[in-house]
Amino acid sequence: MLENMVHHGAEGADPLTGDGAGIMVQIPHEFILLQGIPVPEKGRYGTGIVFMPKHNHSQEVILDIIVPLLSKTTLTISIYF
Repeated sequence: MLENMVHHGAEGADPLTGDGAGIMVQIPHEFILLQGIPVPEKGRYGTGIVFMPKHNHSQEVILDIIVPLLSKTTLTISIYF
């Protein structure tokens, strides 16, 4: 995997390691359904994770930036904590 880090944009000052960008982990469709999260049929959606600060105000600031940007796309956005 480390051979493709440049391709995924995760190469830093040390070209032999990366920050983890570009690593994809499949979350089973059935697991998402068991969480009670309404999603389209299997294979018709994607998920993403954003690591947020612990402070509520900082979280609100970040969401105030992210949500409008994503709203400009054709994506349907659902946020779960």
